[in-house]
Amino acid sequence: MISPYPARAPLPASEEPAPRTYPAQVDPTTCGIAVLSLLAARAGADPHYLDPDADVEAEQKHLHALAARVGTPWPQALGTSPWALARLARHATGRRHRIAFNGPGLRARIDTALASGWDVPVYTGGARTALSALIPRHVVLILAHEGAPARYAVFEPSSGRVFTLGPDEFLLGADSARPALGHWRRVLFALVPSAH
Repeated sequence: MISPYPARAPLPASEEPAPRTYPAQVDPTTCGIAVLSLLAARAGADPHYLDPDADVEAEQKHLHALAARVGTPWPQALGTSPWALARLARHATGRRHRIAFNGPGLRARIDTALASGWDVPVYTGGARTALSALIPRHVVLILAHEGAPARYAVFEPSSGRVFTLGPDEFLLGADSARPALGHWRRVLFALVPSAH
C-alpha cells in the first residue's frame, strides 16, 4: 500500500538498465492503477509493490476502489479518472500532477519532468468517431532515467512491458508506437509533475 509518508526525492539516474517488464494490470479497468502502483514503487512510497511475493492483484484492487472515491464521480468501468490519478500520484510523490494536453509544449514539459527524475503518466485513446476520440481509454507511464538518450521508456500496463521509442514517434502516435500506447491511436494528455 502507498505509504502515508511518501518519498519526496526524484529518481536518481542509474547505470542499471530498466527491467523490460513490470507487474501488468490485473483487469481491463486497472491500467491507471498499475501505472500509479509502479509510479509509487519507483518514488519509494510503496517499494514492496515490486517484491516477487507482493500481492499485486490485491494492491491494484484496493487502489482502484480508493481512486473511485477521489474527486468528481467517474464510472469505475472506465478505469481511473485523470483527477483521481493526479491526486493519488501527488500523494505518492509529493508533486502536484497537472493535466497537459497533447500539443505544442507537451514534449518540453515531459522532458523537463523526466530530466528531473519524475515519471510521467500519460492517457491515450483516439477511437475513430469524433466524440469517442476525446475519451481517455488507457494509461501508460514514461519512466524517468530509463530510456536511451533522446528516447522514452514507456511502461504499458496491459502487457506489463517497457517499450523504448522516440518522443515524437510516441507523442504523434506513429504506427510503430501503437504497442506502447496500449494499441490506441494517440496520446491525449499527460499528468505532468510540477514543482508547485
